[in-house]
Parts: sequence; structure tokens; C-alpha cells
Amino acid sequence: MEHFDFQYINGKLVKEGDPLIFASDSGFLRSFSIFDYFNLIEGIPVFLEDHLDRFFCSAKQVGLKVPYTRPEIKDAIFQFLDVNDVKNGGVRLVLTGGVPDRISRKETPNFIIQGAFLVVLPQSAYTDGVSLITHEYLREFPEVKTTNYMMWKSLSSKIDSARALDVLYHLNGNISETSRGNFFLVTADNLVVTPRDKILKGITRKYALTLAKDQFEVEERDVSLSELSSANEAFLTSSSKSILPVVKIGDTIIGDGKPGAVTHSLMRLYKKQVSKELINFKESII
Repeated sequence: MEHFDFQYINGKLVKEGDPLIFASDSGFLRSFSIFDYFNLIEGIPVFLEDHLDRFFCSAKQVGLKVPYTRPEIKDAIFQFLDVNDVKNGGVRLVLTGGVPDRISRKETPNFIIQGAFLVVLPQSAYTDGVSLITHEYLREFPEVKTTNYMMWKSLSSKIDSARALDVLYHLNGNISETSRGNFFLVTADNLVVTPRDKILKGITRKYALTLAKDQFEVEERDVSLSELSSANEAFLTSSSKSILPVVKIGDTIIGDGKPGAVTHSLMRLYKKQVSKELINFKESII
């Protein structure tokens, strides 16, 4: 398994394991921090521009000022990748609120680039599908990728006890998202449906929607919990899991309890989309 030897903080490369922020940083004390995560495949940052778009959008929505321009951050990412020389893994961009100045009380954000192991689920998750539990909850800033995963962490033992992969959040009878991904269902007449509002707009979700619209009818709208019992298929999307079939939610078996044809089709199309991204990136640097 490949290992990242260096991290990046505020313009400097430091050894992995060295302290990055002060304990008084508001990201640590107040959860005032945002991040983004992208896959690194064959040394190539996948859908980097999309992830940078979302990173800057998240920062703006919570009032965090990014201390570097977009070109500067891209340069920093490639410096980070060059010095680590890791081909397959994950990369996090983190922006914390920083430590308040003792006099002005103003905070200077800290910008960090970290490496992460590439999450690889067993092949059986994709061939047989996974299960989710449900929980009534809406994240405080659902459109923002914050570092606050407290609810998910508090539910981890319940998720494990149910032999589930994750939790599906809902509020007032409407589904929103999983703790780390977006949710889709496929109706009896092959309509692909996904929640539109009060969710994090995932990058994989974006491409799944584009690919689905070429082959199926698609709706972004409120999705009711009651629709699960009549759904033919369900799947979730995320950068680390791609498109992953869901066959059971709580006590409800989805469809016939097996990944369906629509899900399989989108899985194949998304895999091709990632391959196309890698080819386009290689061609752009020749």
C-alpha cells in the first residue's frame, strides 16, 4: 500500500506525522472547517476542477476566506503529488478557521493538503449490493462539505450491528443523503430519482446524473421514504465508492434484493467516464 511521506500546510511541505495546527484552531475547537476529497488514480487527480469548484463554494458559504488563489492551490497540489510520488490514493484539501489573534480576535485560515489511502470496498459490495440503516437528521450546512461527521460517528456501532455500510438521513419523511454520499432510487418504470435540495452536490452525483439523462428519464425532486418499498433499485454515489448498489434499507428490501440493470448500466458508464478523464488529463500535459 502506497504511503504519503509529506503533507502541505500554508505554503510548506512537512513530514507526515508532524503537527499541522494548534489545538486552539477553531477548526479543532468549533468544527469551523471545510474540506474536499478526490481520488488519485495512476498519479492523476480525478475530476480535480470539479472538486476545486466545490471547495471554493463550500468556503464561501460558511464565510471562510481561502488564503490562496485557484492557480496557487493547483500548483500546491502538484507539488504535493510530485514530492510524494504516490500513484493511487486519496487527497484531502482542508481549510480550517485558524487561531484567533489575541488582540483583534480575527482568524487566519489554515490550508492543508493531506494524503489518504484509497478506499477499496470488496468486489462483493458491487456485485451483491450493500445495506443502509436510516436516521432522522439533516446536517446543519447540507450544501457544504464540512469536517463535522459527529452524527455518523455516533451511529457507527448501530451501523455495524446492522451489518450495514452507512446511514441514510431523512427529515419529515423526505430522504436527503447518506453520511458520505448521494442517494438515488429507480422506480418501477425505470425513472431515476434523486433528492434535489438540502444535500451536498457530489461530484460523482453530477456525472451519474449526466450519464443517466442520456439513457433514462431523470428527476431531481423530493424523495419520500415511502417510495423505498416500491422502488426497483437504489444506489449511492461518492468519490471513494463510485456508483454502489443498495439492496436493503432498514427492514426494506429494494426490488428483488439484487443490483438492477439500471444501476449496472450506470456503473459501467461511470467507469468509462473516469477512464476518459484520465486519458484527457494525460493528453493535456503532453
